[in-house]
Amino acid sequence: EKKKVKPTYVDPNLAVPSFERGKRTFHFLAEKEIEERVQKQRGKPKEQLKTEADAAAVEQIEVEKRKVHEPIPDVEWWDKFLLPHDSYTDIDPVPNAPSDGKDRFGQVKLEDINHYIEHPVPIRPPGESEEKPPIAMFLTEKERKRLRKQTRAEREKEKQERVLMGLEEAPAPKVKLSNLSRVLGAESSANPTQIEQEVRRQTAERVANHDARNASRKLSKEERKEKIKEKLTTDAKASTHVAVFRILDLTHPQHKFKIDANAKENWMTGCTIIQPAFSMVLVEGANKSVRRFKKLMLNRIDWNKTKEDETEEEVKNKKHNQCDLVWEGTILKANFQNFKFETPAGEAGVRKYLSGRWSEHYWDMCKNFKLEE
Repeated sequence: EKKKVKPTYVDPNLAVPSFERGKRTFHFLAEKEIEERVQKQRGKPKEQLKTEADAAAVEQIEVEKRKVHEPIPDVEWWDKFLLPHDSYTDIDPVPNAPSDGKDRFGQVKLEDINHYIEHPVPIRPPGESEEKPPIAMFLTEKERKRLRKQTRAEREKEKQERVLMGLEEAPAPKVKLSNLSRVLGAESSANPTQIEQEVRRQTAERVANHDARNASRKLSKEERKEKIKEKLTTDAKASTHVAVFRILDLTHPQHKFKIDANAKENWMTGCTIIQPAFSMVLVEGANKSVRRFKKLMLNRIDWNKTKEDETEEEVKNKKHNQCDLVWEGTILKANFQNFKFETPAGEAGVRKYLSGRWSEHYWDMCKNFKLEE
């Protein structure tokens, strides 16, 4: 009788993973194994470079073999149109020819020569970059202080080297009351009162020299004003910034004075159009000038300030007044020559005044502007 085989449901070919950690053993390297690896790695680049160099040399030899040199012509192409027979023997001078005649040039076609000079079209070298150099990076305050410190240290080191080489006299010791005994030593105890007076005199002299140097570099009031004017006008020519303001009521004399004075102090151009419905202030100038003027119009001026001659009833019934920035941007050049106040007759007068200065659209912007709630 055949024995019954119990069926198995596990495939013996499948490996069952073991959850036990394998044994850790020492692995010893053979003698000079690492040295051989390093030598092998070093040899690979050398062999590769040698192979590439051999291939380039073979290619160069093949190119030189294929290259065919053209024979030297009897007459160069730039001389052909001057020689009648395509030969340089034509330029041999005629014997016994007068020095001022044409025969002294042989048979050269002198009529084809004129006083014009051909200048070849300049071609940019292939290696020259067309990109502009990068703008110098703006340094922070800490970096500027560090740079000044390094510059002073280098200047002081050069001065010390000149003193050591005898090119410059050594400066006198800088004596102060705090380092009196350390600098003068025994001399400070010989006559302390006299030495203290001398030290105080030297200190006062150094302070006076320092103040004198600062005063010599300080600009006068007129020079400072001219410097500010030149900077603001130059910046305005490079990029003219414009700001348009809309004011509900511009009848207060102090408000008019502040607008006019600040516009002229910042060297701005433009105009102020005063109308019953609203008023428009248009300014043109440098970016810095426009920023200052915006602070004045939007923050500094109290637009609801009462007049001195206003009664209590007028103050009570007075409407709320405010100033709004309608538009701000840049234009190619200024449309006004100076800053002035204008009170045209009606809207037609306003448009006539502004149209002659290409600024009529600013009035339309103010007219269509909606008040912020």
